[in-house]
Amino acid sequence: MRMLRRWSRVWVSTVTSLVLLVLMVAPAGSQAARPDVPIDTLVVVMQEDRTFNNYFGTYPGANGWPDGYRVPRDPNDLSLGYVEPHKLTETRTVSLPHSEKAMRAAYNAGAMDSFVAAAEEFGADDGALALGYYNYNEIPFYWQLADEFVLADRWFSSVMGPSFPNHLYLFSASRTSNTVDENGDPVRYDSVPSVGMDIETIFDSLQDAGISWKVYIQGYRPDVTYQNAEARAGLHPQAAQLIWVPLVGIPRFVHEPELNENLVPLSEYFEDAAKGELPAVSFITPSGLSEHPPGDLTLGHYFATDLLEALMLSEHWESSAYVLTWDEWGGFADHVEPPQVDADGYGFRVPGLIVSPYAKQGFIDSTTYDHTSVLATIQDWWGLEPLASRDANANTFENAFDFTQSPRPPLVLSTEYNAPDPEIDAAEQVARVTSAYVQMALILGAVIALSFVVGRVVRARWDVQ
Repeated sequence: MRMLRRWSRVWVSTVTSLVLLVLMVAPAGSQAARPDVPIDTLVVVMQEDRTFNNYFGTYPGANGWPDGYRVPRDPNDLSLGYVEPHKLTETRTVSLPHSEKAMRAAYNAGAMDSFVAAAEEFGADDGALALGYYNYNEIPFYWQLADEFVLADRWFSSVMGPSFPNHLYLFSASRTSNTVDENGDPVRYDSVPSVGMDIETIFDSLQDAGISWKVYIQGYRPDVTYQNAEARAGLHPQAAQLIWVPLVGIPRFVHEPELNENLVPLSEYFEDAAKGELPAVSFITPSGLSEHPPGDLTLGHYFATDLLEALMLSEHWESSAYVLTWDEWGGFADHVEPPQVDADGYGFRVPGLIVSPYAKQGFIDSTTYDHTSVLATIQDWWGLEPLASRDANANTFENAFDFTQSPRPPLVLSTEYNAPDPEIDAAEQVARVTSAYVQMALILGAVIALSFVVGRVVRARWDVQ
């Protein structure tokens, strides 16, 4: 049984709330979404480099590691043996190869059997790490969120490739330019060119519709843009900003004040949340706490839940949604073959958590999602047009919510997650429970016997007196 400590909040009366809503200046995120959607504040966080099985492969009820699952060390030489999923305890690991070539090699035309071989082919000392996984011991907050809100177990990365194109899909539903090359073909972005990118984003749509938005960036450096040659070459300490924040690679978001002013340091998120001034749509881009190996994933998971806590403690909570996902596989294994909807992907599954006072409770959502589902949901809620074919055909998060329910209170997360160990088989679970009951029965029997003896002694003393 999972014991989660809840906390209660004291809300102002309904009448007072209505008066305040009428009289106060509306906060930035108060534009009404779709009339039947009681959410006006959406916060999206993308962490780095984890497959679904790496974090939730043993989560009860989810589509995790199949019984008996294993992959050969080398599909072309089965005599080298197999590797099975194994529990990791070190929260810092090496970064496994996770380029597009490595991913397609691991995918192996849909055989999904070359994770170990691909890792070693592209430079890993021991590809067995690819089948390592974590559970509630290392990421208790994430597992508690899955218990209480929505865990998406069929969320695929958008691209069969690394971080940059997956982040670009989150912002643009494509990595294809509005312009063409010398051959008349649309430019395909695999990195940021020196002239910047010409591509439409969800933030263009929001801006044009007068819907408030911000991109909060951890370690934000306004000088790290497409114009920074050192950053483009990957030599700048904050070069990852060009990969994880595609807007700094688009000239208009760098030079036009009405757009650029919405790219802000992460500290403003906490300030805006505390003041009740979050915009309608917030994207948050971590940096050092992104869970990207060799970074400490536990610190990253604390960071992501700190972001959620700031939302829960704010006046936005009752009309908000918080979506947390990961950009791509990071070299880790997953057993579910990704559908190939176009030349780019999908890529392997990544975790997805959807948190809201209107999210279904303890729900495992097996709807097919990818990063463009975020865009499809924004477009659905705020009445915007799709950017590309991918988001036009993506599923929204409709199945994750029950908008008819009363808004649920925030949750206080505990560093302790009391649950049966998924690595202990059912027989051992029964044996442990039986043993515990036997011990309790023996203790209870001893207490009763002792009480009987003490009672006899006391009565004897009273008889003597």
